[in-house]
Amino acid sequence: MSKFRKIIYALLLSIFAMQTIASVWLHFSYSSNLPKMPEEKSGRIYRMVVNHGFVVYGSEREFHIFQIVQNSQPIAVMCFLIFLMVGLRSGDVKIATGRKLNK
Repeated sequence: MSKFRKIIYALLLSIFAMQTIASVWLHFSYSSNLPKMPEEKSGRIYRMVVNHGFVVYGSEREFHIFQIVQNSQPIAVMCFLIFLMVGLRSGDVKIATGRKLNK
């Protein structure tokens, strides 16, 4: 495996890992820290559905951060799929064989 390919693999997997960690952290953080009802005094009036259907309300800034993380998920998935396609095709990534049944 060439050094260039290793760098590309690391970059693709890093993008995927960072987005996944950011998404999980954001969902858990928002579901536990943001109010369940809108609060006009604090400016938390933007409705967000986090953590499998849990409705919370956040500020405009929190809503924009949530949208950015949500909209970047397809990019992260594509990075992972590109890694798999290139890795499997070049032989750098191998899928282990499973157990043999009835033996």
